Amino acid sequence: MRSAPPGYELLDELGQGATGTVHLARHVALGREVAIKRIVGGASSQDPETVLRFERQARLLTGLDHSGIVRVHEVVRVGSDLFVVMEHVPGGDLRHLLAAGPPAPDVAAGILDEIAAAVDHAHERGVVHGDLQPSNVLLGDGRVVVGDFGLTALLERQARSRAGRAGAVEGLAYMAPEQARGDLVVDRRADVYSLGTIAYEMLVGRVPFPVDPADAYATVRAQMEEPPPRPGALVPGFPPLLEAALLWGLAKPPERRPATAGELAAALREALALPPTIGAYTGDGRPGRAPAAEAPPASAGARERRTRRGRRWLVPGLAAGAVLLVAVVAGSAARLLASPPAPAPPLAVTAITTEVDPAGGVGHCPRATVTVRATIATNGAPGTVTYQWVRPDGSSSTAVRSAVRRGERGPTATLAVDYSGATAAGGVAALHVLSPADVYSAPVRVGYACP
Repeated sequence: MRSAPPGYELLDELGQGATGTVHLARHVALGREVAIKRIVGGASSQDPETVLRFERQARLLTGLDHSGIVRVHEVVRVGSDLFVVMEHVPGGDLRHLLAAGPPAPDVAAGILDEIAAAVDHAHERGVVHGDLQPSNVLLGDGRVVVGDFGLTALLERQARSRAGRAGAVEGLAYMAPEQARGDLVVDRRADVYSLGTIAYEMLVGRVPFPVDPADAYATVRAQMEEPPPRPGALVPGFPPLLEAALLWGLAKPPERRPATAGELAAALREALALPPTIGAYTGDGRPGRAPAAEAPPASAGARERRTRRGRRWLVPGLAAGAVLLVAVVAGSAARLLASPPAPAPPLAVTAITTEVDPAGGVGHCPRATVTVRATIATNGAPGTVTYQWVRPDGSSSTAVRSAVRRGERGPTATLAVDYSGATAAGGVAALHVLSPADVYSAPVRVGYACP
């Protein structure tokens, strides 16, 4: 930072971010220590429309009043420079904590709850973070505080194209698929995906799609196209319900993710409270292949028609034309035999929808049965679907194989959870499809209460 905005004195450099350097500073008149970020200059900060959008966003941020959000005091514009004056939160960030290894499950659950509460507070006031990652989660004074709300998102395209800027490449690992595609408008569910990635890293020990600085675009492609690796394939004995909750948060279509960050955090917390289930999964997760169709043989009638056509042209003086015609017909037949029809696509699961009875998923004493029904939608190809339930206690049901005829929607699976006694209980359940593809339903909350 070349200079501080008027009224502030620079004290020390705190670090580099995706969009600029952060300094510790002092408000001269008030004697208050603050953090000041100078947004990276260049065309972005000199473009009038970008500056106006940035200032409008900053005004929204100054209205956020939550203990888990870094307070923005003001945004100062000096020439082509933009300075964000923020609350100073002493201490490290989540990136430094994770560098020492995954935290204990109860610590992870507490941090995720705090992040979710801050994110939901901002979402309810119309602010999307747009760049949620561990370096933006500060851990100081016994608090979990989220910073850079909505600021980086305004300039992310310019910022992330700059090689060498700390956080610019790293942030790709936490980017939602719709952001990777470059969608102009994203909503709160992009932050839910980023929170799911942070949770995955905290609980699995790595991000779903690590960034290779030599080929950063490979991560962008993976975010858009590839399913995240199953945690159970990376960590033996990983709890199935925890796996289901993580993959729910990382669904590619935004509409299939949890509606709020708090909903994802609650599913993770409930799954973390259960003991791990070991050796529950044996499906290879590989889709089957339909055999290639052979080209149909030419009919006798077709052969006879071609023969008669050839005879009409086989007259003296037209031998050359006959040869040419035979060559054309032979070439057409060869192309027909060499280009069989494309094979039909194999059976694939397109969606899993669930409903619970009674509504709300809570039965009442002295005894109750909560029933969860899941409908497995397919692409209509014939084949076999294999599935099993992951129960609220973390155990798995016996795998069931169900044949699907051509044109059928797919099977419906039912799980009945029986409760009795005076003790309240609760948890989540999920349907796990083992084949033709390895996929979970969204976790469904079930419970038992004694009013």
